[in-house]
Amino acid sequence: GRIRKEIDARLDRESVPKTVEHFEKAWPINKTGAKRLVEEHANHRKSGAPVPTDDRILVEAFDRFLIVHSSFGEVVNVTLGDLIEELLARKHLVRFWWTDPYRILYELVADTRELDVEALVDNLLRIDDETLEGGLQALLTDHLPLGYYMKGIAERFGAIRRGLTVGEGDLRSFEVRFANTPIYDEAVREALLLHADFARVREIVRKIRSGEIEVVIHRSEETPTPLAYPILRRYVEAPELFSPEAEREEILDRMRLHLSSEPVHLLCFECGHFHEEVRIGQMPDHPECANCKSRLLTVLGWAAWTVRDAYAKRMRKLDLTDEERKLLTRSKQVADLVAVYGKRAVYANSVYGVGPTTASKILAKMQDTEKEFLNDLFEAKLKYVTTRPYWNEPQAKPKLY
Repeated sequence: GRIRKEIDARLDRESVPKTVEHFEKAWPINKTGAKRLVEEHANHRKSGAPVPTDDRILVEAFDRFLIVHSSFGEVVNVTLGDLIEELLARKHLVRFWWTDPYRILYELVADTRELDVEALVDNLLRIDDETLEGGLQALLTDHLPLGYYMKGIAERFGAIRRGLTVGEGDLRSFEVRFANTPIYDEAVREALLLHADFARVREIVRKIRSGEIEVVIHRSEETPTPLAYPILRRYVEAPELFSPEAEREEILDRMRLHLSSEPVHLLCFECGHFHEEVRIGQMPDHPECANCKSRLLTVLGWAAWTVRDAYAKRMRKLDLTDEERKLLTRSKQVADLVAVYGKRAVYANSVYGVGPTTASKILAKMQDTEKEFLNDLFEAKLKYVTTRPYWNEPQAKPKLY
């Protein structure tokens, strides 16, 4: 928090290059590290959000997420995060939560645009002593792993045999079994020493009430702030949906590396030869069947063996199920694309959410650079992820007879 305040103050007075130059000399850090750190804070400032510091907590509301930027370290953030989660749970608002030394992330049951975030923050951080102590007591009795600590302490006290395997249910029973004993008291002491920091959380809440620690609310609309993105990227499904533009090139590079190393199965639609686990990056620009040299190869994923067996049945003139016919039709469409566009078609049909219809539209653009091609694939993936939950399954036609 103190370092962030220092960067923020320096950016108020100087340009980004001069700030980078200053901290490169002031800190034991190379130019690349200093540049990345300063630019992250500069981009955060551009979003209109204040920089969180050791005396400023930034509460960011974005989509269904509430991000509490609190630069208090891991143990304090775990304790503060647990307390806020307890208060949110009482309002039936929280689904999951995660934390790191700089942020606490909550996934709520409702979009933050539908909530009075200001009032919510008042009820979470600007709380009186009674609410604070009640919340901390709930953490002590319901959240902290006291049974885990009691097992080790009870072994040291000779109350249970050493090395005893104890299940989760029995661990919880220790809290009742050893209540009002020195074992319980020692377990609480160890848990508060190693797992939580109630004293620091009490101090933070008092400083919020007195104004020594400022609490600022920021609503992010299209994308989260650059300082929020790291925790979203780590814990949220499809974080690319929220990635800032500055991250786009890095994301495309990771996408290229992932696809290049991805093993796929290929099936020749001329002779039926099955090529198992071929890495896309090692393919020639126009892959051919190892058996008959045909380029009519389809790309197969999890349904590879089902398609292979369906193709074998077709070659033997056996009856196919409707599902097998659909799989073969789709696979033939992919094979046609590979025959025309080669390796790029393999790339396209290996991206999550990109089928032969979407792939054909992307490939028909004939992008001049690999970056443009990957960007189109990335956009198609995002479109699929954002729209898929709203697709309506086709309803069965009413029977006429």
